[in-house]
Amino acid sequence: MIITCGGPKGGSAKTTTIFTLTQKRQSDKGLGKVLLIDADTRTHSSTKWAAIRSLKEHLPQLDVIQKSGSKDFIQVIKSLNEKYPDIFIDVGGGNEAELKAALAISDIFINPLQPSQMDAFTIGAVDALVGDAKIFNPRLRAYMVPSIVSPNALMVADDLAEFIELTDGLENMQRTESIIKSRKAYKKAVKQGKTIFELEGKDLDLKAIDEMTNLYNEVFNDQR
Repeated sequence: MIITCGGPKGGSAKTTTIFTLTQKRQSDKGLGKVLLIDADTRTHSSTKWAAIRSLKEHLPQLDVIQKSGSKDFIQVIKSLNEKYPDIFIDVGGGNEAELKAALAISDIFINPLQPSQMDAFTIGAVDALVGDAKIFNPRLRAYMVPSIVSPNALMVADDLAEFIELTDGLENMQRTESIIKSRKAYKKAVKQGKTIFELEGKDLDLKAIDEMTNLYNEVFNDQR
């Protein structure tokens, strides 16, 4: 299975979402079964997070490589998929060539999106890209995920209402029921080369774990 997380708008927690789901998948499937591909040509944030993790000998390591450029992107991913049953691809904002190539071969596409007007400007373009990809890749399932939603109980309803309104015209994607809220646990995890599933003690955030577990279960549902 190939899972891509991306979109043209930066700052919506795409990288945090993809490496968290990757680590969760590996914990379910076992070492050597999952690969994370950093296709973000601007920041390589997944690679930097993995470098921090590599210094933590007590943590199970993830296989992470960099791959960009559309020339042989599809062929390389297909070849790697013969070794790794599950491949996760992190595509940064602005990497349209890599995103198009990834969509052509992905089973699942995840686009985290903040409930804001600036993010809304990208919705039509992403939905159209998915529609084009589905012509040749009809198995593709695509999700828009409300991300960095305020954890404030008084504000979350407004955030979700705005997200629903912004994404109401989707033709090729679906909104997730799962919500990823803005929580300090994610920043703490990144600094330690961990995901929120691996935090302990005072850093443990059960709400963050529940939210990401809900997203994991929703997007993988019957494809486990």
